[in-house]
Amino acid sequence: MKRVGLWWAAAMTAGLIGGMLSVWIFNVGEAFARKASKEKKVVTAEDFHLVDETGKLRGALFVSAKGEPGFALFDKEGKDRILLMLNADGSALIELHDEAGASRAKLALGNDGSPTLSLVGDPAMTLLDREKKVLWKAP
Repeated sequence: MKRVGLWWAAAMTAGLIGGMLSVWIFNVGEAFARKASKEKKVVTAEDFHLVDETGKLRGALFVSAKGEPGFALFDKEGKDRILLMLNADGSALIELHDEAGASRAKLALGNDGSPTLSLVGDPAMTLLDREKKVLWKAP
């Protein structure tokens, strides 16, 4: 009976040691987990909405029905105030809207590379040098 107990204890000890050694020697899963953690994390979506603490839409990163990527920011009332678009023809647009939603300032770049600046209302423009001294001002 003592022999059976000794054999049983020896087998259990050998199994335990063998199991621990195999985990230590053949730990492939952990190596793959470490390697995967260095890869970039990507979120894929057609639209991404930024909301405030009450759930109200404050920003959107989107792709239009025409496949044009854009970014918009909204005020507390949900009105779009800033729009950034890349159009299908290759032209680009940055547009600023007032509280009523009307376009007041627009910077566009045509698909041929021609820039356009539009200011609506009572526009003022100031050009500054590197030291922020006024070089030119209108009106």
